[in-house]
Amino acid sequence: MYNTQKTVCYWCGEKAIIDLGKMEINKIKYSDLQEFFDKRQNESKSVNKDIKSALNRIFKYAIRSDYIDHNPMAYVVVSGVINKRDKHILTSSEYEALLHDLTTRNTLTSLQLKMIVEIGHGTGMRISEILALHKKDIDLHNRRININHKLNYKGLSKSERFVSTDLKSIASGDPVIIPNSLILPLKKWIDECSTDALFLTKEGYYQNPDSLGNRLRKICKDDLDFEFHFHLLRDCYATTLVNAGVEPKVAQELLRHKNFNTTFSIYAHALDDKKRNCVNQLF
Repeated sequence: MYNTQKTVCYWCGEKAIIDLGKMEINKIKYSDLQEFFDKRQNESKSVNKDIKSALNRIFKYAIRSDYIDHNPMAYVVVSGVINKRDKHILTSSEYEALLHDLTTRNTLTSLQLKMIVEIGHGTGMRISEILALHKKDIDLHNRRININHKLNYKGLSKSERFVSTDLKSIASGDPVIIPNSLILPLKKWIDECSTDALFLTKEGYYQNPDSLGNRLRKICKDDLDFEFHFHLLRDCYATTLVNAGVEPKVAQELLRHKNFNTTFSIYAHALDDKKRNCVNQLF
């Protein structure tokens, strides 16, 4: 819902190139939408893709509600400007500051966020995998987390969210090793958690990853003065493996990447930084 709300201004109101908000949904055609995105070809491609995704969810909801019988977004092609910027890697001091902030708040929500962040940082797990975890998935004796499910939440209300076995890839289902630093915090969380699912809301629903990520982003930006998004924890995990000299093939298995090229691109980026730092120190 948040992602839809934050992109409304681009298709509805004064900022909209074409005000789709003034059109009846059953009157919006493919040509209207393609014209809309064609006029945004000089805008950010990532923003345009977000707008397309949000509109797509609306049209799918309209189909389920019998307002329309087909999705006019189906063949829309999105273009735009690719804005490249240096990739931010979460530093150890930023990570520790975030944990300290969440601990200091000392609320059920903040402590839950802290545990989720610790799992993300220590295992490289994706947010949809962490929020789908149940007690039976945690094997403390063998020090591993069994990835059996992921959370489905896009375009769904809180009561409609569910976990499924439809993982990103076959490799995504490989067990994750629990580092020593996570054993005691995980055991304590499991012992104190009153439900089989480890990270439900107070009302007993599965968490919305977007809302959770936005809470963390706001804390980091407003109180800790650095940018944050949850995937930074997975990036940090990957970079730590690189800097520790872990072989790329081993890193691929730890990150559960289906394609080795995905892992290699991370190594190439990290090694570029190392080469740059080496030259700067020497010359």
